[in-house]
Amino acid sequence: MSTFRTLMENQIKTMFEFQKTHKVARECIANTRYLLDCVKSTTVNARAVAVIVIGLDPEGTEHDYIVIHGHVAIRMDDDIIEPSYEIAALKNKQYFGSYERYKEFITKHKINEFIDPKEVPSWYTKFVTIAEQINAGTYSNIDEEYYYLQAEYVDRRMKELKLI
Repeated sequence: MSTFRTLMENQIKTMFEFQKTHKVARECIANTRYLLDCVKSTTVNARAVAVIVIGLDPEGTEHDYIVIHGHVAIRMDDDIIEPSYEIAALKNKQYFGSYERYKEFITKHKINEFIDPKEVPSWYTKFVTIAEQINAGTYSNIDEEYYYLQAEYVDRRMKELKLI
C-alpha cells in the first residue's frame, strides 16, 4: 500500500472519530470537500461524485434498508472513498452513480423507497451539480464552522498519533 493511501486512510479514520464523537449527520458535502482539499496537492486522481447509497441500518435487522437519495463521496481511480461516518457505518453498502442503476437494483431486490419515486431523480441531479461545483472549486455553501472544527481536530489528532 502506498504511503499516500495509508496517510489518507488514517486521515479518514480520524475524520470518522470526530464525526462519531460529535454525532455528525448530513455533512457529506463538507466532508468530501475537506478530504479533497487535503489531497488536491498530490497527483492523485480524486474527484467528488454524486451517488445514491443503499445500506442496512447498523442497528436494525437484515431488512432495515436505509436509502440516501442524494450523497457526495470521492471517486479515486475505480474506488469510492467514503468521507462520512454515518454512511460508512451502514452494512452492505451499494453505491449507484446513476438513477437508472439504482432503480434496477431496488426493483430487483424489492426495496421500498419510502419517498415519492418522482423525487429521486431531482435529489440525485441536485447532488450531481454540487459534485461538479466542488470539482470546479466553485461550491461555497458548506458549514464552514463544522469544516474548520473537523480540520483542526484531524490535524491535531494526526500529530498526536504521529501519523503526520
